[in-house]
Formats: sequence, C-alpha cells, structure tokens
Amino acid sequence: MGDANDFEPATNADRRRARRIDVWLPGSMSCGGHDQAVTVVDMSDTGARIQAATLPRIGEELRLAVAGWTGRVKVRWAANGEAGLAIL
Repeated sequence: MGDANDFEPATNADRRRARRIDVWLPGSMSCGGHDQAVTVVDMSDTGARIQAATLPRIGEELRLAVAGWTGRVKVRWAANGEAGLAIL
C-alpha cells in the first residue's frame, strides 16, 4: 500500500457525476423580469457554465434558455465573467 503522498486530492471536476460537453451557444437568462444575453460554454445533464457581462448572485434561481431548452437553474459559483449553474 502506498503512502498518503501517492494520492492527489480530488478536484471539483473529478467529483462531477455528469460529463460536460463544450457547446459555446448563445442563450439568455432571466430573473425578476430582466433578461440578459449569455454564452453557454458547456453543459451536462446536471448543470451549465455560462459567460455573461453581469453575473447573477450565488444562490440565485433563474431561468436559462439555450438551443430550444428552457429550465430553472441555481447559481452555484460566479467569478471572472463566468458562472456555474445547477439545473433544478
């Protein structure tokens, strides 16, 4: 058996259950009657990563529309012009 130094800690990407697919599609998000254009960078069965000029707050629930799909999502993280969304 190896020692503890033989193992690397898991990253967030390692913990994901659903495989993400790069998509780079235009979309929109809306919350409280305000719509904003976004670019959906990647998607999976459980979430999406977007780029937007103005990012929603962490914990905020909103509607995401992209490529004929519309659904409710919750913001899990937001930084550097991008946000991670979990599909509700």
